[in-house]
Amino acid sequence: MKDELIEKRIEVLEKTLSYKKDPNILLELALLYDSLQRFVDAHKKFEELAKNVRFLKGYFFYIIFLAKWGRKDSFFDMVEKYFYTKFFEEIPPHFLPNNEDIRKHTHIFRDVLDSVEQSLKFNQNSLIDFIIKAFVLYCLNNREYEELFDYLFENFKGNFKVQFLYSLINIDSQDYPKAIMQLKKIVEDNPMFDDAYLLLGYVYLRQNLFSQALSFLKKAAELDTKRATASLLLSKYLIMLEKYDDAIEIIHNKARMIEPNNPLVYYYLALAYKGKNEYEKALKLYENLKYYNYVTPQIKKEMADIYIYLGEYNNALKILNELKEETILFDEEIYEKLILINERLGNLDTALLLVREALTFRESLNFYQIGAKIAFKNGDFEIAYKWFKKVLEYNPRDFEALYSLGIIELSKMRFGVSEKYLEDAVSINPTKNEAKYFLALNYAFQDKMDKAIDILTKVRENLKDNLKAKIISFNIASAYSMLGDVEKTEKFLYDSIEDFTKHLKNISEQDILFFSTLLFQTRVVLEASKSIKELEESQARTIQAMIDAIQAKDNYTKDHTQRVTILSVEIAKSMQLEPEIIDVLLVGTLVHDIGKIGIPDSVLNKPGRLTDEEFEIMKQHTIIGYEIVKKMKFPKLKEIKSTERFKNIGTVADCVRYHHEKWDGTGYPDRLKGEQIPLLARIIAVADVFDALMSERQYKKGIPAFKSIEIIEQSKGTHFDPLVVDHFLKIVDEMVIILYAGGKGTREYFDRSVEELLKMSKEDILRDIGRL
Repeated sequence: MKDELIEKRIEVLEKTLSYKKDPNILLELALLYDSLQRFVDAHKKFEELAKNVRFLKGYFFYIIFLAKWGRKDSFFDMVEKYFYTKFFEEIPPHFLPNNEDIRKHTHIFRDVLDSVEQSLKFNQNSLIDFIIKAFVLYCLNNREYEELFDYLFENFKGNFKVQFLYSLINIDSQDYPKAIMQLKKIVEDNPMFDDAYLLLGYVYLRQNLFSQALSFLKKAAELDTKRATASLLLSKYLIMLEKYDDAIEIIHNKARMIEPNNPLVYYYLALAYKGKNEYEKALKLYENLKYYNYVTPQIKKEMADIYIYLGEYNNALKILNELKEETILFDEEIYEKLILINERLGNLDTALLLVREALTFRESLNFYQIGAKIAFKNGDFEIAYKWFKKVLEYNPRDFEALYSLGIIELSKMRFGVSEKYLEDAVSINPTKNEAKYFLALNYAFQDKMDKAIDILTKVRENLKDNLKAKIISFNIASAYSMLGDVEKTEKFLYDSIEDFTKHLKNISEQDILFFSTLLFQTRVVLEASKSIKELEESQARTIQAMIDAIQAKDNYTKDHTQRVTILSVEIAKSMQLEPEIIDVLLVGTLVHDIGKIGIPDSVLNKPGRLTDEEFEIMKQHTIIGYEIVKKMKFPKLKEIKSTERFKNIGTVADCVRYHHEKWDGTGYPDRLKGEQIPLLARIIAVADVFDALMSERQYKKGIPAFKSIEIIEQSKGTHFDPLVVDHFLKIVDEMVIILYAGGKGTREYFDRSVEELLKMSKEDILRDIGRL
């Protein structure tokens, strides 16, 4: 680089340094000044660097700089300090000099060698010049340094500095046998030299030879009454061995007495108390280190760990955000912890932002795995899908990725692709029942009942949980019913149905999602029952199980199904529909949201408005529900296609598929218009929207009755069938009092079972509430 360019670079760096105190900038400036032979300016920068001994890279180049300019008096002591700091301090790797740093600035090392050669021409016995030369050759990875030490051992026999420097270099290069041999020679010559014992202890510890290490460290601690280094090193490795009380005793009785102002004393004490799970004491000690101006990134991370363990996430977040801003280089551990905390605090968008940021610095399997799981949890299925696919590029046998991709594909009704992912997931982890459940659900959707039965039967055999075994029996009964095997249907049905519903609230959301019985259970009960009385009771219990299952999965559906059912039936009665049609409407309303079973919880229970992508997933519940219900048979129901007044009545399955269609053709899933929409679905649409308006959700308050009624009336002819709205307006005032006023008896009404509900008329309900 020409001098003019160097000057321009210096100008830029000086300006940057005025607002950004980065030791790397300071080091570059010092070396640039040196390259221009501006000793005074370079020396000032190096002296400033030397104040921060932990930035060992700067101190290392300071040693070389002084040697180049002939400042040799303190060279040996500075090299010793350099190695001791490297060995015994907690120095971040990016604060240490590396081969790339040395290669980049080879010229300064060459300058030192030239200076030393010139000096040796005048004084061939200059030991300090030989020592400098040996150290520089070692730094340059030039094996000639070993030949030079052989020469020094021969010509400066018994010289302590030669022996000691060679020991330090061998330790640094991890040539431990040579280091041990040299240090033991030093101990033979000088049995009271405590540093030799200290270094021997350090070398043995590096090789995990603890018994030898501890004996040498104890000896070093006995001999050294002025420094706590040996005691602290001994304590450090006692902590590693989880001998926390022994470590605390040595620090208190030895190290603290020798060096009461050494911050490492309190750091290792904090580590010991942290190891003992005495977190309050550890935190106080960490906080005290601020008074010694000794708060390293590692210490901050350890403090954050404690706060995370204590559940004080905001304190941990504050520390880690500070660290993130202070850290010059990308630190994977900081990002990982920040992501973890934000996820636990429910800040999923922030967590995903951090994952994306981390991936810009370094693409890694770890961040793709973490990010994909959070995206899945947050309902960002496009991102989750993309990142889980990336995970498979790193590891094609990653169970979590295969399992999650299988669920995503299943939610999109892409059964073939979902099947492959889930089959691979099960082959990798055959003990994971959740994956088997989803695979069975997939097979059931594809009418592969034999495969579904095979999986579920094997799962049931290995289950110790009685309740879960009953659930699996319910699944198996459902599948056999679709195969027309009444005998086996009855066998598994009666094994499970007796006390199923009363346990439903204790079942996890994963288990509820696996009920393939919800695809077929009405048909199971109806085809397996042998008498009309038994048929009616079983049908009621089955529908109740459906409603309870949906409620357990989706908080919002609690009471919603009953209210929509009552509203729909009352509208139908006002329209003077035939009793047989009202029976179909009643069952269709009870199961109109059954498809929510197939919607991920992260979308179904999201505490806020859905994104466009999430809304598309939510829309699938009409299709999923339709696929479920169209396979059911309702022998007692007489489904009427049309009457003189109405040409398109609709079936139970039609109620499920079309209750979100709109009169003007803008609804979903099929954008039907006007009387193309089955009548029963048009009725449910009004009741469903009215209850949604009145109900409180996680992201909105309920709208007052007068306003909700006004909205329905204003939507007449656009969203809703005008005739249905007219009849809704006739019954709504009375229904608001019954269903939403919360008066005496309202709660008792909602606590009734479906079996009782099916038998009750409006007059019965009013009488129960005390209004007649």
